[in-house]
Amino acid sequence: MKGLGRFLFKLRSYTPLPVVLAYFIVADVEILSLVLGIFLILLGEFIRLYSVAFIGSISRTRGDATGNLVITGPYAAVRNPLYVGNFFIFMGFVTTSGNLILIAASLALFVFQYTFIVIYEEDTLLEKFGNEYIKYKKSVHPLIPNLIKVFDKNNYSAVDITKGFRSERWTLIAVLFFIGIPTFLFLYPQITEGLRDLLAKVFTF
Repeated sequence: MKGLGRFLFKLRSYTPLPVVLAYFIVADVEILSLVLGIFLILLGEFIRLYSVAFIGSISRTRGDATGNLVITGPYAAVRNPLYVGNFFIFMGFVTTSGNLILIAASLALFVFQYTFIVIYEEDTLLEKFGNEYIKYKKSVHPLIPNLIKVFDKNNYSAVDITKGFRSERWTLIAVLFFIGIPTFLFLYPQITEGLRDLLAKVFTF
């Protein structure tokens, strides 16, 4: 499982691409799904920005490198706040499609991928930090935030949020992409209809 987790971890930025292609074929963007989806995307990016400000640029690596064990800020409420942010961004994008099948399939893909990624990462952290990580692991859930700790001001010491923006520049570009696609499809459905028909024909063969 660790080998599969390492493989999925290294490819985590590219696995949404098939979903994006499917989106163009099945999406039927309406105002309610668009607004809800954009809200989830922005919520996800806010969570990521704040989390990256605490953990630093190590979050962008594709290998086994780890920094110090961070247990403050959002990491006091959930062990993997970056992945919580990814969840809201990814599911926010597919929510804009208004297609329940795509939403369900994307949810299944996300759960499958990040289950193995979390197992891989936690094995790596356990090897490096030992009992310190075991203690942290027992008190904080991997993916479901503790709402009491989320709103506990004591967990949020002063942090330079600009560090988050510097490290998140590629994710911010992806967020603009995820917001721009459904907005464009909503505003100009007649222009995109030809592209959707073409993609549907290509993937029919």
